[in-house]
Amino acid sequence: MQNSPSGSGRKKNKKRLTYIVVAVVITMFAVRFILMQTGELAKITTLDANGQKTWMQAREVTIVSPQDGKVLGSGSILDSYKNSTKDKTYTCSVVTTGAVASQFENDSAQDGDSADSAQSSAGGSSEKSSKDAKTSEASEKAQGSVIVMPDGTKADFSFGGVNEGAGIGVLNAQSKEETSEAKFTKKGWVNLQEGQNVYCLSDGKVVTGTYKGNDLVSFDADWPDTMLGCGIYDNAGNYLGTLVDRQNGEGLLLTGAEVTAFVQDVEN
Repeated sequence: MQNSPSGSGRKKNKKRLTYIVVAVVITMFAVRFILMQTGELAKITTLDANGQKTWMQAREVTIVSPQDGKVLGSGSILDSYKNSTKDKTYTCSVVTTGAVASQFENDSAQDGDSADSAQSSAGGSSEKSSKDAKTSEASEKAQGSVIVMPDGTKADFSFGGVNEGAGIGVLNAQSKEETSEAKFTKKGWVNLQEGQNVYCLSDGKVVTGTYKGNDLVSFDADWPDTMLGCGIYDNAGNYLGTLVDRQNGEGLLLTGAEVTAFVQDVEN
């Protein structure tokens, strides 16, 4: 039996469509390669100074003591969600340093079971914070503290969990609106090179650092301890990780992959 003219026409159209799709894909890769070689792609994806500040301000928070107005630490919103449609507020998973987060563990005794579960689910690297290790001064500072959200409102929050081995902790803030999230992408981390500029937010101002390799970041000027817990970003706004400690005047960066993994453990 011979093929019908209509069947033969369909085959030709399929072949023609295949050739067009392949040509378009090749063209896209060629254009991307040219843009990368000329530096135009970097210009397109790079945030200017105002864009960088606006981007980080939408994702960064400060933890403040209402007693004296002092900042206890910084943090980044890594997730904003509702557990159910009945919830009136969004729960925001805020990552900060373990030292700051552990100050609030006693204030969340009613959530002790979930906190212990979150800590044990972190692969054994998380240990239960010792109450004896907390000073009365830290407890006093923690009492009644608030998180200042990106829109300037003050949010209630509860203790989520601490991974002392990694130096990070999670606080669960309540927000009336869904917030922007600091998203970690492997692409941003893979493209990070030694000597490349990185950025964070301190007291509403953009601070520029230099990635030194070995997860270390150096800053041109002195930076306050309250900057610990802030997110570190590249010039395209990719979240790279959290500033968790000082080492000889340089900041220790905990990678976004490790941070997001712990946040997921806490939420689950």
